[in-house]
Amino acid sequence: MSKIDRAGTFRGKVLDRSIGESKNGCVQLTLQLQASQLWDETEKVWVDWNYDEVDIYANLYMSSKASKETRSAEQVKKAFGWDGYNVIELQTSDQLRDEIQFRVEEDTYEGNTTLKVNWIDAYDATPGRSLEKLDKTGLAKIQAKWAGVLAGSGKGPVPKSAPPSAPKPAAKPKEEPKADPTPPAAETATPISSPVGVPPTSSEPPAPPMAEKPKSKAKAKPIDMNTAWQQAFEVCSQAGKTQLEITQAWAEAVKEAGGPDKIGDDWSEIAASTTAALS
Repeated sequence: MSKIDRAGTFRGKVLDRSIGESKNGCVQLTLQLQASQLWDETEKVWVDWNYDEVDIYANLYMSSKASKETRSAEQVKKAFGWDGYNVIELQTSDQLRDEIQFRVEEDTYEGNTTLKVNWIDAYDATPGRSLEKLDKTGLAKIQAKWAGVLAGSGKGPVPKSAPPSAPKPAAKPKEEPKADPTPPAAETATPISSPVGVPPTSSEPPAPPMAEKPKSKAKAKPIDMNTAWQQAFEVCSQAGKTQLEITQAWAEAVKEAGGPDKIGDDWSEIAASTTAALS
């Protein structure tokens, strides 16, 4: 058996796994892989790989220098069914999947070109080089981070979204009639008895009515960016708005609010402004 000698998308067995640290202090997973099939890009089918060149090692950086999760770590979770909590499992657990899909490509460094595993996936994942598109959560993160920043680059016209409709003024509460604080003058004549069922007239002024205290409304819980985006997207989609229209209205709302840093942890107003702009 010898090393794979060409670029391509393969799938096969994981012969061994080893976890450790790289020279620059990053978590590194090393895999010993053995190919059994090759993806035929022309026919779009898997074909058996019956050659001696079947082995290759993959060195995957699971963390960056800034101690952040890398794209390789996300791929490892998907390929092996690993939850990301117990790093030791990557080397010792027999419960992880032992068959994966991997892509081999040419890598040139300082004039030296070698074959390198630069991507892994679940064994039955759809192979190919199709464009990877973000889901709604990923789009919201990109939108929140860059909204207003790219708009101010001066590279071209910025599409305008409809301005949000002004909220209707709240109706003023009706004022309770005020009682006359001046007591009525005392009568000198003999008081006439009141009819049955009617209380006698009192010389004391009636007590002023107690003004009802306004009921305090429960403070709404803040909602994060992803939840706000999903709420706005669902409401506006149901109203027949396109994703482009919703994205533009969202960007305008974020810009008007001063950007993500100004908004903070509560994005409920951004969701409200987005839906109002498209209502």
